[in-house]
Amino acid sequence: MPEEHAYRLPDQAIVDLVDAPPTPVLSLDPTRNLVVMMHRPSLPPIEEIGKEEVRLAGLRIDPTTNGPSRVSHYTAYTLRNIRTGEDREVTGLSANARLGQIRFAPSGRHFAFTVRQDDGLTLWVVDVDDAKASPVSDRRLNSVFGGTFAWMPTSDRLVVRFIPENRESLSESETPAAPVIQENLSGNAPSRTYQDLLKNPDDQAAFEHYGQSQIAIAGLDGAIQDIWTTGLHSRAQPSPDGNYLLVETLHRPYSYLVPYYRFPESVSVLDIEGNLIKEVADLPLAESVPIAFDAVPEGPRGFEWRTDTAAELVWVEAQDGGDPATDADVRDRAFSLIAPFDTEPTVLADFELRHLGFWWGGGDLALSRE
Repeated sequence: MPEEHAYRLPDQAIVDLVDAPPTPVLSLDPTRNLVVMMHRPSLPPIEEIGKEEVRLAGLRIDPTTNGPSRVSHYTAYTLRNIRTGEDREVTGLSANARLGQIRFAPSGRHFAFTVRQDDGLTLWVVDVDDAKASPVSDRRLNSVFGGTFAWMPTSDRLVVRFIPENRESLSESETPAAPVIQENLSGNAPSRTYQDLLKNPDDQAAFEHYGQSQIAIAGLDGAIQDIWTTGLHSRAQPSPDGNYLLVETLHRPYSYLVPYYRFPESVSVLDIEGNLIKEVADLPLAESVPIAFDAVPEGPRGFEWRTDTAAELVWVEAQDGGDPATDADVRDRAFSLIAPFDTEPTVLADFELRHLGFWWGGGDLALSRE
């Protein structure tokens, strides 16, 4: 390549200005004694920008890491004692490690994070006492839907979504086996224009390939216990008492009109051994949601554990059919279901506007936003 066509750099003063390290991102530990400074690069390297990405169902996936493409990362962690001001650098990581956002264990004695390598993501932990990082397992994580791990309340184990060990390689057919068929079976259904949607059966197969994961319990001692079946698990969250898991799993039929978060989804509660306790909901494909602001799908949504009780599941349901153009005194109604989940849900609260979230207090108070 002629030299005049190659990449060229400006004067060193400008390079130094652009490459100056940004202010670190901070994370405070649960005991309020320690803050972790997460150092980040000023700009991503050009090889990162030029990597292949796969666009499926509204997602942009890095096929080599089975996670989001074009994702930011950190380069190092520093632990600062808030009271003494002492700094300690986390050791045990390679110089070019691409580190993820940290999550502290409830005890504050460890924090976990992902390390991105050329062949995938792995889960690591840092012992705060010695500031040393070590891998939990060499099994690769599935982060296509984000949130690959969550701490158990005992602080010695994590709920993790791994790539299935028996996953077959993806093969695409050069000749379509059948035409793409789309049917309008429910009348007019206005829809927003979305990017990167599924287009054909090959896309559906690729979506299942990259999206499927195996839920497991990973101990800090390296023990791994696979639980539940392989599937398109978008979430696996333990209850505050550690006895149950809330699992959300996408399933067919998929859509060529809306992104993955409108696909059919089952919502289940498992015990910690992976036994099904209750299927809370099986939500249908949501292609016909009104396009107006504040419109939502019909049925339950926004499942979460109350953080101020042992095992109480909470969600909301639209009372106006999900359509803000419909007159209604109550837009959303919140329900709760308490372990062992063998009774009917109880009404927790009514909202005149669309409910957007809870902040739980100490058992007798909660703040909500609508």
